[in-house]
Amino acid sequence: MSDFYAKYIGSFSAMYGAPKLLNRNIILRELAGGWNISTRFTARSSTPVNVVSGADYALTGTPNQRPNVNGNPILPSDRSLSEKLAQWFDSTVFSKPANGTFGNLGRNALLGPGQNSLNAAMLKNFPFTHSNRRYVQFRMEAFSLFNHPIFSNPGNSLASNLGKITSASGDRQLQMALKVVF
Repeated sequence: MSDFYAKYIGSFSAMYGAPKLLNRNIILRELAGGWNISTRFTARSSTPVNVVSGADYALTGTPNQRPNVNGNPILPSDRSLSEKLAQWFDSTVFSKPANGTFGNLGRNALLGPGQNSLNAAMLKNFPFTHSNRRYVQFRMEAFSLFNHPIFSNPGNSLASNLGKITSASGDRQLQMALKVVF
């Protein structure tokens, strides 16, 4: 299985153009009317975890050989988030192979956590004239709108942090921009 394999990847987007409110007073029309709103939701299933021994037990000169697996490393999925972060899979079933031999675990045999994120943007053009060829565009964007963490794969080495998720990304980011088109 490829290092970047994900069984399911989905991306859904939506756009909405709010009415311009031409029949309303100028303040309401300029502040509330004519906004364009867009969203994008992306979800991706788990990516593979390649558990390695972290040492050259086979005596071949390469340290990233795989260990032995002596049981089922899959833990129940109904555990709390803190339990999953502390031990994504059962690290006690892995052991170093005997010197001069390779481990029996296959490449990319386990899967890490899935990922999902929602991004959103709002923009509006404020024209200088009625021709709409010259305008100022105001834009607001939110990445990871609901601040949902994207957890990295768990540690994959017998040498350290095996099975523990120690980092995440996906912090909410907000930005605003002003663009003049002439």
